[in-house]
Amino acid sequence: TVANFSVDDVCLGEDIIVNNLSSGSTEYTWSVNGEEVSNESNPDLQFDQPGTYLISLTATSQETCNMMDSVAQEVNVYPAVEVEPIEDINLCEPEDIVLTANSSGTATTFHWSTQPDFTDQINLSDQDSTVAVEPTGTTTYYVQVSNGFCEEATSVSVTPAPQSDLQRQSETGCDGDTLLIDLENLTPGIDFTDITWAPAGSILDGQGTDQVSIITDGDLQINVAVTSANNCLLLDSVSLSTVSLDLVVSADTALCNDSQNAILTASSSDVVDNYTWSLNPDFSDPINPDG
Repeated sequence: TVANFSVDDVCLGEDIIVNNLSSGSTEYTWSVNGEEVSNESNPDLQFDQPGTYLISLTATSQETCNMMDSVAQEVNVYPAVEVEPIEDINLCEPEDIVLTANSSGTATTFHWSTQPDFTDQINLSDQDSTVAVEPTGTTTYYVQVSNGFCEEATSVSVTPAPQSDLQRQSETGCDGDTLLIDLENLTPGIDFTDITWAPAGSILDGQGTDQVSIITDGDLQINVAVTSANNCLLLDSVSLSTVSLDLVVSADTALCNDSQNAILTASSSDVVDNYTWSLNPDFSDPINPDG
């Protein structure tokens, strides 16, 4: 009879599984720290305290010459490590984002990662339980804590505050000019699901999109209300100021024959650099070249 078995170290709360490798035996007596606990061939053992335990096996057979053999091994039961679940973060107002893993003092190392298999590390050191993050869209971060033997992991989803900016495609000029205004998404990882421009009467084209064309008319404020994919409301506006010219032209004139001439005049109370007269509404053929 030859007594033999294998056993692995475990974390507190896990079953200690022994693998009986004895030969030439039919009966078994298992003891822990000198106290008999089982007569099964491969018992499952549990301990309610961490520590080092001595497991002994006595293998017996009435049909072998030596009839009995004994063997003993130490097994380590390490304290369990824990990490508190972290509530997902969804922001509508910008703020610094610092993630913290709380192990209630059971862990000695912390590994923050952007990958579930922890192939990268984003915290500065293993002893640092916190990490500052700056996601541009909804991102899941993973943390694994350890006491050197036992490990535990959890994750947290972080959605940063969406941000936008209004950009004018050109500078404002005179009343009646057409102007393009762009809505820029500064957090491209978070889609805009609804866009409403106001005042609606000033919008020529593009209502509901990220670009509108407007007709300028004096002092005007263009407002936009945006709903993001994470149910945040963004409000932004841009103020426009245009110049209007006071223009007075000659009254309509009727000529009786081809020999008559008409003198047309235009004047303005504003400072005017140039007057262009034309026979076409697009002023493609000026008839007063000198302005």
